[in-house]
Amino acid sequence: MKKAIVILTLAAALCGCDATADVHYLPGGLSDVLSSTTDEPSPPSLVGEAGHIYDDSASDSVANEPDESDDSGGLRYRDFTVYRQSGEAVTLSDYIGTPIVINFWATWCPPCVVEMPHFSKLDGETDDVLFFMVSLTDGVAETPEKVEKYLNDSGLTFKNVLLDLDGQAKREYEITAIPTTVFINDKGSIIGSHLGTLTEDQLRQGVAKLFE
Repeated sequence: MKKAIVILTLAAALCGCDATADVHYLPGGLSDVLSSTTDEPSPPSLVGEAGHIYDDSASDSVANEPDESDDSGGLRYRDFTVYRQSGEAVTLSDYIGTPIVINFWATWCPPCVVEMPHFSKLDGETDDVLFFMVSLTDGVAETPEKVEKYLNDSGLTFKNVLLDLDGQAKREYEITAIPTTVFINDKGSIIGSHLGTLTEDQLRQGVAKLFE
């Protein structure tokens, strides 16, 4: 059984989202972004209610399974496979070695739509960071056709629009509210996350931390 994985939040610069306006809660309510899957008491999560960023010092109390930690004792990414619109499979671990920003979103989520132009802009500016735009494509509320229509109607372009067709990415990161953004450095360590809509400045600050 996996113990809880707690994502380290970025500095207070990523704080400032309203807890109700910037998040769409998925059915079942909000729990920690990465919550416990055991009956043991969960360690405190550094990702709490939307828009609330907790002090990084709380991470001292977190105990992870060995395969959930990197060589420096930080938090290791969880692997998953998602799909391009063409049907090509994309596995996260194949891209470790390059900084990655994963954004979990859906076309029916208004807060997600608000921040999409920021991701598209930064994605077009650099090849040094991979932006994985992972749509929670459940086949009902979100479908590949709806994703394609949204992209065509919005005129936004991305290098990596990815469909979570079997829900693996959502399960691995235990996503219960969107938008959620996860920042992974070139070593495969999760260096931060954000629950809620990001401004362009906040997104740029998060990307900059990938290179610190």
